[in-house]
Amino acid sequence: MSDDEKKYIFLPLLPASIFMKLDEYLIKLLPEEYKDAAEHYINAKIEFLKSIEEVIKADIKRLEERKEKLKVKKEKVDIE
Repeated sequence: MSDDEKKYIFLPLLPASIFMKLDEYLIKLLPEEYKDAAEHYINAKIEFLKSIEEVIKADIKRLEERKEKLKVKKEKVDIE
């Protein structure tokens, strides 16, 4: 294996919905004594997704501000 091959991990491109369903099945199959751990996992996942949401919102705001700077300011000029 070359050095370049060691730097990257191959991840198959799977729809996010598959992972969501997998979470649901795993939580349903957990024994009762692991329900607290499942709740912790869900809360952690919610916080992670909220953090991604905030990053996306900040990026959208930054791009909208950049877009405003690109707009040509029009002035009305009187022609005599």
